[in-house]
Amino acid sequence: MSKASYSASLSSSLAPDRRTQQRLSVEVPVAVTVRSLDLRLRGVTKDLSWGGLLVNLAEPLPEGTRALRVTLPWKRDERINAIAQVLRTKRLQDGRTLVALRFMTLSPRSHMRLEQLLQALSTSAPEEREAGLVRELEVSVNDLDELRDMMETIATGRYTCTVFEAYTKDQSLCFVLAGTEEWTGIRLRARVVDVKPTALSGYLDVPLYSATLQFEHPKESLAKLIDYIIGQLPEPSQASTMVEWSQMVHSQLIKPLKVSTEPAPRPLSKRPVRSVLHSVLETDFPEALNYLLLGWGDVDAFEMMFRELTMGDRFQLGGWPADAWEELMLLQDIHDHVFGVTGERHKFSLF
Repeated sequence: MSKASYSASLSSSLAPDRRTQQRLSVEVPVAVTVRSLDLRLRGVTKDLSWGGLLVNLAEPLPEGTRALRVTLPWKRDERINAIAQVLRTKRLQDGRTLVALRFMTLSPRSHMRLEQLLQALSTSAPEEREAGLVRELEVSVNDLDELRDMMETIATGRYTCTVFEAYTKDQSLCFVLAGTEEWTGIRLRARVVDVKPTALSGYLDVPLYSATLQFEHPKESLAKLIDYIIGQLPEPSQASTMVEWSQMVHSQLIKPLKVSTEPAPRPLSKRPVRSVLHSVLETDFPEALNYLLLGWGDVDAFEMMFRELTMGDRFQLGGWPADAWEELMLLQDIHDHVFGVTGERHKFSLF
């Protein structure tokens, strides 16, 4: 079998649910570390997906290696780190080694970076891009009390839910907790560890299944993320505060950003493409607006989240459009005026 044909067959064995994930044929520098020996090897990916990667290493792995620490490049000096399971290895005629790996554990931050990296590298056809990078299981909540209860369960590392489809056991998927008007959603990695038929009153004619998920994040990192999110949620008596925040932001953003001395234009005969009642952030970047909402009113938290949007992990790939950037600056000015600025602001330049 030729090296090329073997690469294709080895790539196909990354995971039982491989057809639910896009594989990108890209070459990205990668480092793998055999943790038990503290041995670090360098190589290049042959393909990369949400669930794993096929990597070409210059040296063979020590015999019996079952797991590796994988390091992929990110922006500047930052990295994507993951623990991966070794699925297959093959020594090539030129002395190099092909290794198929499945991601087992990523921190929430590295998981977010991986998804952004895959989005940036994706060169697939539009119809394939619309299918997404991975199969998603979306769960929604009705109110903040239900959200708190669900978060506390997720923090244990496992979650059981009722679904309409018999997911494959050991399948990895993206668990999407849909947001509410008061809170933005989150995306987590999960593996199906148990699936069994179930029934609910009122749905006796519909096949239902109870799926138990195990989250593929370090338990400590997951617990810290959940604890932070719960800490940002308003108390039941303060729920209206979040609505007032949304209304205040909306009322500020729909105001003209610049005062014009030109006479008002004549009414358009046709309906405009963009409604004058929605800002650019509301229309094109609602995730960014929801993200800032989490830190609204907390000077330190808002500063951190604003930096993430303008410089860090949530920075818009390709840069922010000028009108969206101006609205971000307006939001910062509003927050500074109402709540103040951090003592360290003068040490940093966000522009």
